[in-house]
Amino acid sequence: MSQENANSTTAPIDLLSTKDGYDLWAAIYDGDGNPLIAIEEP
Repeated sequence: MSQENANSTTAPIDLLSTKDGYDLWAAIYDGDGNPLIAIEEP
């Protein structure tokens, strides 16, 4: 193992079903703070 890998930290990963993942994503995506909405709107 390299010294770089030995010192790195990783965040835990939650495994979700497709529906649960979509539900979490959709709640954030459709919010006012998403700049992609402005790009997608005419």
